[in-house]
Amino acid sequence: MHYCRAGHTRIDFRLRVWMLWWACTFSVLCTLLHLGTVRLLTTNLGLSLTYKVICMNDSIYYDFETLLTKNALINFTLSNRGAGKTFGFKKYAIRDFLKTGWQFVYMRRYQTELNTISSFFDDIQEFFPDHEFAVKGGKKGGKFLIDDKIAGFFVPLSSTLAFKSTPFSHVNKICYDEFLIPKGSLRYLTDEVHNFFDFIETVNRYRDTDKLHDLVRIFCFANTISIINPYFREFNLAVDTGKRFNIYKEYDNDVIVEIFKNDEFVKRKSETRIGKIMNKTPYGSYAIEGEFYQDSETFIEKHPKGTKAIVCIRYAEKIVYFYFDMKNGKIYASYDEQIDVPWKFTLTSDDHTPNYYLVKSANACGQTRVLTQVFANGCMRFDDLDVKETTYRILQCLGVKGR
Repeated sequence: MHYCRAGHTRIDFRLRVWMLWWACTFSVLCTLLHLGTVRLLTTNLGLSLTYKVICMNDSIYYDFETLLTKNALINFTLSNRGAGKTFGFKKYAIRDFLKTGWQFVYMRRYQTELNTISSFFDDIQEFFPDHEFAVKGGKKGGKFLIDDKIAGFFVPLSSTLAFKSTPFSHVNKICYDEFLIPKGSLRYLTDEVHNFFDFIETVNRYRDTDKLHDLVRIFCFANTISIINPYFREFNLAVDTGKRFNIYKEYDNDVIVEIFKNDEFVKRKSETRIGKIMNKTPYGSYAIEGEFYQDSETFIEKHPKGTKAIVCIRYAEKIVYFYFDMKNGKIYASYDEQIDVPWKFTLTSDDHTPNYYLVKSANACGQTRVLTQVFANGCMRFDDLDVKETTYRILQCLGVKGR
């Protein structure tokens, strides 16, 4: 009996050695193949081995490290849904806090978007099994805790005025999630970009150093909704959607627009059961392919030479000139300036300036009524997407029903 037990002991020992060797080999292979992180879990008896592949390290997902190497202060990242942008930021922020103590800010636009903030760490905490995570606060703002220490803060942009006197001296990174809004009930804030800069100034204060890690870096994430938005307008950014990194020399390379698309991610997502269904709808082009679904090129056409602007409308600090093509019965909206425009209008008291008529609806005069009628008949064209977006808002103010 004693001999048999000894034999079993030797066999059990060899089995353990073999299983440990296999575990190490499998881990190395997974690393080389970018399949994920393999974690070894051993029970108290030391007899069972469990392997867990964490797929978020898979190469099909968003690689946050590549963006970090560009060393820009303000980063806009757009991608198809589910690519892993926010997850990448969380992992970076947590690791940086644990290593250096630097904190982060997570921001959304409205308080209602923070209703589920208590689950912020749910998808990431398994990567850090030796640490405890907690969220304190609610939709008006609060703190992220790691091992009972303040690791970060969360705030709604709509209420950042309340944080003006709050010190953020240990914050060096801000994540503004879902900074673009799809068509629907939500709207951009009034003077949103101004509020955005205001909060950055609240966090950054007077920091200025050659050490990039000591400065505040901003990461704005969104799905591929539209390149026509208040932020790209404010920075006057021309975005090439075919390039991954659009880097702007006029801002000393400190502003980047990243268009992330991974062909392998698209392929795998398309092959799922739900993906096969969505791929046969326009929604699939956006959610899977990463197409900018709000940027329709319909009615985009440059105004012909020889046409003259008869009406111009000042709106949101921009002036749209309406060129009339009498021969073909079309009107072209453009930013191209013409000095001698007979009819000049504004739609709000904020835009009202000398020599402009303030009108509240299309019925106020014949010229604005013509614009809405021509648009309704499908005979209005636009120089580009930016002009189109501004003109749509003008027409809404004049009474045209839309989004």
